[in-house]
Amino acid sequence: MAQDRKWTLIIDAQRNETIKYKYTIGLPSDEGRWFGTEEFPVTYRGFDVVGDDPGQKLTKLVVRDIFCDKPTGGRDGYPGSMTVFEYTYE
Repeated sequence: MAQDRKWTLIIDAQRNETIKYKYTIGLPSDEGRWFGTEEFPVTYRGFDVVGDDPGQKLTKLVVRDIFCDKPTGGRDGYPGSMTVFEYTYE
């Protein structure tokens, strides 16, 4: 919904796949460059697509993430400390 300060990205991922991502805060004039637009210049976020119950078919994984919530210890490839994962099974 426009102006709600929430962003949604839907991807088709498989179990055990690793998702890596990085937030940027650039403007249209920054297109094509990273310098000065990254949430954290060194750290990127990530998670493995797994479910709490490997015996069931995971049909949806919602990741609720917060901008500028740096991964614990600044470790690359980990979610932020306040990230919440919600799982839906078939």
